Amino acid sequence: MNKKSNEQSIGDVLKDFLDQAHLKQNFERKCIEQFWHDRYGVIATQYTGDILWDGKLLTIKINSASFRNELQASNTKILAELNAAFPQYKVEKIKFS
Repeated sequence: MNKKSNEQSIGDVLKDFLDQAHLKQNFERKCIEQFWHDRYGVIATQYTGDILWDGKLLTIKINSASFRNELQASNTKILAELNAAFPQYKVEKIKFS
């Protein structure tokens, strides 16, 4: 008699839990916020307001017009860094507002 294995990796269990509890998008946003802070430091974090994530579009509210313009100029680079860090998220566009 064959027994069906009920073993899963902890990563699979966590992914299933996030999907079932509809927490995935919030978890992804928190990961992106942490990446933003780690990669760009305290100065960037001070000028950053809300970070909104809808699954394809990342919107980052910036409180300084000059800093926002600097980020707009580096948009392609930031997008590449973000997708390299989180290839599973597949961010298509970053909007600084």
